[in-house]
Amino acid sequence: LDPEVVALTFASSPPGLQLAVNGTSSTATFTRTVIVGSTNSVSATSPQTRAGTIYEFSSWSDGGAQTHNLVASAAPTTHTATYVIAPPRNIELPRISGQPRQGRQLTVSDGTWSGSLPMTFAYQWRRCDSSGNECVDIAGATARTYTPTSADVGLRMRATARATNAGGSASATSTPTATVKR
Repeated sequence: LDPEVVALTFASSPPGLQLAVNGTSSTATFTRTVIVGSTNSVSATSPQTRAGTIYEFSSWSDGGAQTHNLVASAAPTTHTATYVIAPPRNIELPRISGQPRQGRQLTVSDGTWSGSLPMTFAYQWRRCDSSGNECVDIAGATARTYTPTSADVGLRMRATARATNAGGSASATSTPTATVKR
């Protein structure tokens, strides 16, 4: 027997990420010689970290799922797995610390996030009804800290932390404080 074979090349974008062909993982770019017409399992490991950046699978050049089978044609072919930088994803909501009293400073934490670093944060303080719902942004209150004013007495406060990295942005809002007192 002398089966017809073909070279299949597997690449990643960005380069240097792990891909698996027929259960064997290798660092892209690499080539496998297979029998023409054979069915081959390909898989793009996700997420992956390279040089401190977290990448998530996005797509294969043939339109297949993250793990799928492909049939080897007679022509040499390159199959590329495209990855994107993992955007921020909130794991634990931001928390407000401090006494909710007029004239006393409140501070919001970033919360806990997954995603690629570096990650930057922006904040927005919100004034809510006495139930902690029906919130509106407080104009100019965009620092990590906020000091309630007379306009906040009898209401509850929330704060939104917006995380941004090279993969995108996401926001998470704290639970409400107790009612602001004088």
